[in-house]
Amino acid sequence: MTPVWTLFGDVGRIRRDFSCAIERTILLHGRAYLTQSFLCFASNIFGFETKVVLPWALVDEVLQAQHELVNPAIIVSTDAEDYLFTSFFGQREHFAKIVNELWRRREHKARAVRGGLE
Repeated sequence: MTPVWTLFGDVGRIRRDFSCAIERTILLHGRAYLTQSFLCFASNIFGFETKVVLPWALVDEVLQAQHELVNPAIIVSTDAEDYLFTSFFGQREHFAKIVNELWRRREHKARAVRGGLE
Protein backbone atom coordinates (compact mmCIF):
# COMPACT_ATOMS: atom_id res chain seq x y z
CA MET A 1 0.00 0.00 0.00
CA THR A 2 1.27 3.48 -0.90
CA PRO A 3 2.03 5.68 2.13
CA VAL A 4 -0.58 8.45 2.40
CA TRP A 5 2.00 11.26 2.47
CA THR A 6 3.27 10.20 -0.97
CA LEU A 7 -0.29 10.54 -2.32
CA PHE A 8 -1.19 13.91 -0.79
CA GLY A 9 1.91 15.52 0.71
CA ASP A 10 1.90 16.73 4.29
CA VAL A 11 -1.78 16.62 5.27
CA GLY A 12 -1.15 15.67 8.88
CA ARG A 13 -1.93 12.52 10.81
CA ILE A 14 -4.72 10.38 9.38
CA ARG A 15 -7.55 10.15 11.92
CA ARG A 16 -9.51 7.56 9.95
CA ASP A 17 -9.81 6.16 6.45
CA PHE A 18 -12.83 4.70 4.68
CA SER A 19 -13.45 2.62 1.61
CA CYS A 20 -15.92 4.60 -0.53
CA ALA A 21 -16.53 6.09 -3.98
CA ILE A 22 -16.62 9.65 -5.28
CA GLU A 23 -19.01 10.67 -8.03
CA ARG A 24 -17.47 11.97 -11.20
CA THR A 25 -18.71 10.95 -14.65
CA ILE A 26 -18.96 7.53 -13.03
CA LEU A 27 -18.48 6.40 -9.45
CA LEU A 28 -14.76 6.00 -8.75
CA HIS A 29 -14.03 3.64 -5.90
CA GLY A 30 -11.11 4.42 -3.61
CA ARG A 31 -10.34 5.56 -0.07
CA ALA A 32 -11.22 8.70 1.84
CA TYR A 33 -8.67 9.84 4.43
CA LEU A 34 -9.70 12.24 7.19
CA THR A 35 -7.16 14.45 8.95
CA GLN A 36 -7.55 17.38 11.33
CA SER A 37 -7.21 19.83 8.41
CA PHE A 38 -8.16 17.92 5.25
CA LEU A 39 -10.56 15.49 3.65
CA CYS A 40 -8.52 13.52 1.10
CA PHE A 41 -9.63 10.94 -1.45
CA ALA A 42 -7.59 8.72 -3.76
CA SER A 43 -8.70 6.31 -6.45
CA ASN A 44 -6.79 4.33 -9.05
CA ILE A 45 -9.07 2.47 -11.45
CA PHE A 46 -7.12 0.76 -14.24
CA GLY A 47 -4.44 3.48 -14.08
CA PHE A 48 -6.95 6.36 -14.05
CA GLU A 49 -5.92 8.23 -10.91
CA THR A 50 -8.16 10.64 -9.04
CA LYS A 51 -7.01 12.63 -6.02
CA VAL A 52 -8.89 15.18 -3.95
CA VAL A 53 -7.32 17.22 -1.17
CA LEU A 54 -10.01 19.37 0.39
CA PRO A 55 -9.14 21.69 3.31
CA TRP A 56 -11.88 21.82 5.95
CA ALA A 57 -11.54 25.62 5.82
CA LEU A 58 -13.16 25.57 2.34
CA VAL A 59 -16.12 23.39 3.35
CA ASP A 60 -19.40 25.29 3.58
CA GLU A 61 -21.80 22.42 4.25
CA VAL A 62 -21.97 18.67 4.89
CA LEU A 63 -25.21 16.88 4.03
CA GLN A 64 -26.45 13.32 4.12
CA ALA A 65 -28.09 12.35 0.82
CA GLN A 66 -28.92 9.46 -1.50
CA HIS A 67 -27.16 8.56 -4.74
CA GLU A 68 -29.50 7.18 -7.42
CA LEU A 69 -32.26 6.89 -4.77
CA VAL A 70 -30.76 3.77 -3.16
CA ASN A 71 -27.16 4.35 -2.18
CA PRO A 72 -26.65 6.47 0.98
CA ALA A 73 -24.24 9.33 0.35
CA ILE A 74 -22.53 12.33 1.93
CA ILE A 75 -22.25 15.65 0.05
CA VAL A 76 -19.39 17.94 1.05
CA SER A 77 -19.96 21.41 -0.43
CA THR A 78 -17.56 24.26 -1.11
CA ASP A 79 -18.08 27.49 -3.03
CA ALA A 80 -16.46 25.87 -6.06
CA GLU A 81 -17.82 22.33 -6.09
CA ASP A 82 -19.97 19.68 -4.43
CA TYR A 83 -18.25 16.37 -3.66
CA LEU A 84 -20.54 13.34 -3.39
CA PHE A 85 -19.12 10.36 -1.50
CA THR A 86 -21.03 7.07 -1.49
CA SER A 87 -20.66 3.26 -1.36
CA PHE A 88 -19.55 3.13 2.26
CA PHE A 89 -20.66 -0.47 2.79
CA GLY A 90 -22.33 0.17 6.13
CA GLN A 91 -19.97 2.87 7.42
CA ARG A 92 -21.71 6.02 6.14
CA GLU A 93 -22.96 7.03 9.60
CA HIS A 94 -19.47 6.75 11.08
CA PHE A 95 -17.96 8.67 8.14
CA ALA A 96 -20.64 11.39 8.49
CA LYS A 97 -20.04 11.68 12.24
CA ILE A 98 -16.27 12.17 11.85
CA VAL A 99 -16.63 14.53 8.85
CA ASN A 100 -19.12 16.68 10.76
CA GLU A 101 -16.93 16.66 13.87
CA LEU A 102 -13.84 17.81 11.94
CA TRP A 103 -15.79 20.39 9.93
CA ARG A 104 -17.52 21.85 13.01
CA ARG A 105 -14.22 21.96 14.92
CA ARG A 106 -12.76 24.03 12.07
CA GLU A 107 -15.87 26.23 12.06
CA HIS A 108 -15.61 26.73 15.85
CA LYS A 109 -11.92 27.72 15.58
CA ALA A 110 -12.72 30.20 12.76
CA ARG A 111 -15.43 31.85 14.90
CA ALA A 112 -13.03 32.07 17.86
CA VAL A 113 -10.39 33.75 15.67
CA ARG A 114 -12.93 36.18 14.21
CA GLY A 115 -14.22 36.96 17.72
CA GLY A 116 -10.70 37.73 18.88
CA LEU A 117 -10.17 40.15 15.99
CA GLU A 118 -13.27 42.23 16.67
